[in-house]
Amino acid sequence: MQLRGRHGDPQQRVQKAVDQLLAGEDRPRVLEAGCGSLSRIQLPTGRTLVGIDIEQRQLDRNTALDEKILGDLQSFTPPAPGFDLILCWDVIEHLPEPIKALERMTAALNPGGALVLAFPNLWSLKGLVTKFTPYTVHALFYRFVVGDRRSADEWDQFPTVFRASIAPGRLRKWAAKHGFQLVYEEVYEGPVQVGLRSRSRLLDLSFAALGLVSRTLSLGRLDLGLSDCIQVLRLPDGVVNDNDGKAVS
Repeated sequence: MQLRGRHGDPQQRVQKAVDQLLAGEDRPRVLEAGCGSLSRIQLPTGRTLVGIDIEQRQLDRNTALDEKILGDLQSFTPPAPGFDLILCWDVIEHLPEPIKALERMTAALNPGGALVLAFPNLWSLKGLVTKFTPYTVHALFYRFVVGDRRSADEWDQFPTVFRASIAPGRLRKWAAKHGFQLVYEEVYEGPVQVGLRSRSRLLDLSFAALGLVSRTLSLGRLDLGLSDCIQVLRLPDGVVNDNDGKAVS
């Protein structure tokens, strides 16, 4: 299923897709990749939840984890047994080599397992500004515009590399080339942008105009107001991965 637009809550739709993928799994093994302090997806009570992060501080903050791995997504060795579900939410845009991380994560999937990727849409105002401005600007924006007043030990904003290889269209091609099924994709207006629009009539009208103009000039192929993307990639049943994350029979 592929969706584009500003309607409803995409997280609820992804939750439904995940519930369907895990149906019949009594004790699914789940990996939070770049785990932070919380999960965006509700998981079955019988699950085993493993977290991997490059910072021990982030692992310590996540009290829901059953197992913890201190490591780099771009180079970790996929464990055995593998995972029925991997969640990677707002992480890959921060990695210098996101494709290596994708290879490592997909190599860790069990047959029939799925990878949920959530990330900014490069081809949006948010994505382009994020890519071409320094981290200091991002930190100031979240502190003084969004209003994130958390203390330094709770701060979870990180430098953003944002390689072009993780644009939605390129990831679709990567998934197809490596034998994965794209079972869900949505390009949508993310919560930060929705919050800004709700606070200012001028911003609301400006983002609406941005979307209209970009859709018109691109003949509907591009909407610069759709700031975020979610993709769910599934490894087909009966298929395993090689060490480069490529599906093999």
